[in-house]
Amino acid sequence: MAALTRGGRWRLALETFDDMEGGGGVSPDLACHNAAVSACAAGRRWKRALDILGGMKRDGPAPNVVTYNAAISACGKSGRWGEAMALLRSMTDDSRDPDSDSDDPDSDPESDADRTPAPDVVTYNSAIHACALADGGGRWEEAASLLGEMIDRTDVEGPDATSYNSAIEACRNAGRWERALDLLRDMNGRDGVRPDADTYALVVGACASAGEWERALDLLRRSEEGAAAVVDVDANASEKGAGETAETTTMTTTTTTTTTTTALDDARYAAVINQCRLGEMASLGIEPSPLSYGAAVASCGRSGEWEKALGVLRSMPGDVGKGGAVGGAQESDSEGGNVGASSTERENAGAYSAAIAACFGAGRYGEALEVLREGRERGLYPNSMG
Repeated sequence: MAALTRGGRWRLALETFDDMEGGGGVSPDLACHNAAVSACAAGRRWKRALDILGGMKRDGPAPNVVTYNAAISACGKSGRWGEAMALLRSMTDDSRDPDSDSDDPDSDPESDADRTPAPDVVTYNSAIHACALADGGGRWEEAASLLGEMIDRTDVEGPDATSYNSAIEACRNAGRWERALDLLRDMNGRDGVRPDADTYALVVGACASAGEWERALDLLRRSEEGAAAVVDVDANASEKGAGETAETTTMTTTTTTTTTTTALDDARYAAVINQCRLGEMASLGIEPSPLSYGAAVASCGRSGEWEKALGVLRSMPGDVGKGGAVGGAQESDSEGGNVGASSTERENAGAYSAAIAACFGAGRYGEALEVLREGRERGLYPNSMG
């Protein structure tokens, strides 16, 4: 069942569990129940996850920390942060005091078996991530509180990079870019925890989404310099007001031996470009990819700025954005795709598609058809008409 879920076949995993419970000849054990709850998490079936958990508490086998972690994940991925928090609190309130004597001769073995398991680092990480994914924006205060709780508990290892990344994601989703930078600073000051590519992508996104494009670009550049750069926010900034912090927060870098990850480069650039003008990026020496230009064009279109979308399209460097063909004309398939086109050419076609969609969305049909014609003259076949 676990293998089915890992392979994306969570529905089949749940069907297998149902067959076992329905008298299929094999009674599901704890591992099977845990695999079923994990399948619910993969499929965002939070109610089913809680039903399975409730049945385990009522009829057995007794759930363990893996069961609860999977159920919290199922709630979090479904946007049900309240239910995820309730599960965590049932573990922190009902589990054995970590300082208690487990060898107490007067303890009741049956009562011990009924205890809710104590949370571990995965439990807290799942709950923090649930706060980040909360409907209506990240519950950043709850996420930060859980992070602090992890630090205070002596029986939980962590927080780790995943803990911080999820809390930073909550701040980003709630528009709290200053707090995201604070968490990055705290992360740098904690032994055994270092920012990774996801950390930088999240903090850059938090700054860019709040219109702090200069800070976002600076952070982006620093994170890409040679070996992975560690960004340290000036500690004095935390002692100043939020408004003052926006003007006085500074960053310095030191290099580590961690290898820079490039898999998220386009995501990082797109997060910035969607909030910034490409002209400022060029002045800072950052060369966006065609995919990033497409993201910027789409962002202009979503805000109703079709003229700016066309301006971005025509500011693309190289022949595609300024009039020349790219590698010769490509043959179009029956669905308007680019047969034999390279990934770069497909990304260029995507930028044209985004521009067409922007024009259509603003009711500028003549301009949309003109962009379509230009793209085809350049050997590209945009496949989106809005």
